[in-house]
Amino acid sequence: MSNNRGENEAGQGLEGTDDPSWYIHKTTSRCTQKTAQKESKIPLARRERFKLMDIASKVLLTFMGEEKRYNVKGHEVNHRTCKCHRVILTPTAQVVKSPNKNKAFFGGVMQCASVWTCPVCSAKINERKASDMRVAFNQAPELGYKVSLMTFTAPHAAADTIKDLSSKMRESIVSFWRERQIAKWKKNKGVIGNIRAFEVRYGDNGWHPHFHLIVFSKEAIFDDKDILLDKWQRVCMRHGLDKPNEYGLDIQDGSKAGDYICKFGSDGEVLKRFDGENVTWDAADEMTKGHAKKGKKGSLGPWDLLRCLDEAKTEKEKKKYHGLFLHYARAFKGVAQLKWSRGLRKVFELDKEKTDEELINEKEDKAKLLCHLFREEWRYLIKNKARAKILEIAEKSGSNGIARYFYDEIYSEKYAELSGDWFNVFYSDFLGRSNRPPDD
Repeated sequence: MSNNRGENEAGQGLEGTDDPSWYIHKTTSRCTQKTAQKESKIPLARRERFKLMDIASKVLLTFMGEEKRYNVKGHEVNHRTCKCHRVILTPTAQVVKSPNKNKAFFGGVMQCASVWTCPVCSAKINERKASDMRVAFNQAPELGYKVSLMTFTAPHAAADTIKDLSSKMRESIVSFWRERQIAKWKKNKGVIGNIRAFEVRYGDNGWHPHFHLIVFSKEAIFDDKDILLDKWQRVCMRHGLDKPNEYGLDIQDGSKAGDYICKFGSDGEVLKRFDGENVTWDAADEMTKGHAKKGKKGSLGPWDLLRCLDEAKTEKEKKKYHGLFLHYARAFKGVAQLKWSRGLRKVFELDKEKTDEELINEKEDKAKLLCHLFREEWRYLIKNKARAKILEIAEKSGSNGIARYFYDEIYSEKYAELSGDWFNVFYSDFLGRSNRPPDD
């Protein structure tokens, strides 16, 4: 076997660094050290998603109750997010890359498909849902439809439980659209359907569940607020909610609907503004790629609760945010986050709406398999919180960068016994792996 040291000088000098940009720099030679250092100061959104997912999984260990439960095979039963991107479903985990989007992702690992409790799965699912929403929004003017954004809210107090509020809000919005007066209004305005999103925040006055609806109609509906608000107020009181005030129903034009669609798809990015303000879960703030420390004041979305838990200084604070996220997760289990009204997708020639599980398991067309990871390597990534890092390396440096990372972190000492740099030998074996464990 030959050493080929000279052919791999770009892969040297990587020991002792935690930032993947250094691996990217050394293995590609396409960016300067200055650029790599600059990138290292900007934590990518994906790193935070994986971090928040791990925090959520710890909270959700008690989702079923304090006492552990086991299935017939003796395996502990937990919330699916507890195992998301942790459990390998095939003999190896795979790193796959989409050539069109230049994004890497894992294959052969469990994905929980929870838009409510998993920042990683939520990002993927919401972006795919937003793609269909953009199709409808862009086609609407060509088909002669106007687009509006309606927001439905109701009064809430700190003493109200999230489960009770959520249930009453869902009952109210269903009743609202079934009202005879609303049916007549829809016919007069040529309303062909809506896309409904359910969201929630937490603030000084407790939980605040609310609905955003993108409404498609032949005629403008902006001037009908008073009529619609009166009906919304009556429906809310009928279902046990307090009477909404004049802000209980808001109607905005198509530009706001378009902004919301874009933000809905970007919302899973869990990004922060350069000025340090929170980017809340329902994307009320502008999305940027900047980073600043999160604040704990004001309105908090579910991912903000996880951030607050992570930053909590006292046991009292930790217990508070742990409990809030747990109550939220239990209240929204099985609840639809986004829903198209019947027949609307056909108007825009879209396929049947897919479940979250179907969306998360969709495979990228022409996605390229970069490599297989053995269980030892996968456990190393989890233990060292490096799953996001290895995807960044994959996107910039491909299989060579991934191999270099594992060679330096795990295997270099074993090969060092032979003297010399044996990376190229390791890399050849690395590329030759198949979907089977090393013992077979």
